Amino acid sequence: MEQNAVMEINESKDLDYLSLTPQERSTVDNYIKTLNVNDNSSIIKFGAESQNKIANFSESILKSTMTKDSGEVGDLLISLSGKLKGFDGTLESKGGFLGLFNNARKKIENIKTKYTNLDKVIQGVEQKLISHKNAMMKDIEMFDKLYQQNWEHYKEVCLYIIAGEKMLEKLQKEDLPQLEEKARNSNSQVDIQAVNDMQNTINRFSKRLYDLKITKTIAVQTAPQIRLIQNNDMQLADKIESSIFTAIPLWKSQFVIALGLNNAQQALEAQQAVSDITNEMLRKNSEMLKQGTIEIAKESERSVVDVETLTEVNNNLISTIDNVIEIHKQGEEKRIQGQQELQRLEGELKDRMLKK
Repeated sequence: MEQNAVMEINESKDLDYLSLTPQERSTVDNYIKTLNVNDNSSIIKFGAESQNKIANFSESILKSTMTKDSGEVGDLLISLSGKLKGFDGTLESKGGFLGLFNNARKKIENIKTKYTNLDKVIQGVEQKLISHKNAMMKDIEMFDKLYQQNWEHYKEVCLYIIAGEKMLEKLQKEDLPQLEEKARNSNSQVDIQAVNDMQNTINRFSKRLYDLKITKTIAVQTAPQIRLIQNNDMQLADKIESSIFTAIPLWKSQFVIALGLNNAQQALEAQQAVSDITNEMLRKNSEMLKQGTIEIAKESERSVVDVETLTEVNNNLISTIDNVIEIHKQGEEKRIQGQQELQRLEGELKDRMLKK
């Protein structure tokens, strides 16, 4: 970035022949020697090679930028975020005490399976992010080289402009005045045409220098563009680095914590179930103990034979005795009556027999 600042701040100094190094001055002088202003082709070709370099260079940067798919990194992280939101590590216990213990192992295994599957997805995303980061690091190095090449192209165009400016100044201040002076003195049509040709040459060459200055401006603008693209890659690489070494390990640790919390929750639910069953058993047993103790106490206070029972038995005995006495009395009366009847019958039989 410092070179970019130097490129912009010292632009006027770069176009100063006196500020050049001896080697750069030699290059400028060579450009001037190879330029034939009387040859239109020489004017057209002046600095054209440097222009082509910058044009091709700008196109290569554009292609490099367009072929990169930085959005894929965002898509990967968005997809992973969706999977993380969809991960359900909760345990729900149903079916009471027995269901809790019968299903606990199965539920925990299901959570472990979910975590294992998600961990594989995370590892896949992590590998892709590492691949993207490595590619971006190479791009960052490439942009450093591109920036240096752009700087070299810029300096080369500047040298052509300096050479052209020197040549244009010579044409305007030396060659054209000499031709004009010669035409005025000779009043020859050939000399007048030479002045006109020189003016046209100066005009064409001035336009050529203007084109080179536009090319120089493009090189100046390309420098910050390279740095901006490079900086974007650096920021994205930093983001990927943070995801790889901070976010993803944090996710994994949180999964472990979640699994541990689930295990603790399962243990807590089991303990609560044990406590509930224990309290329920104590309540039921205490109720049974209460009822049993009362019944036993009542029974222990009873005599072997209740007074009521003895009263009833006694009443039954008295009634029985009375009934027996009555039966005996009635039997005796019947026997007396029977004896009398027997005596009567015997008397009648005797009387009947005596009558014969």
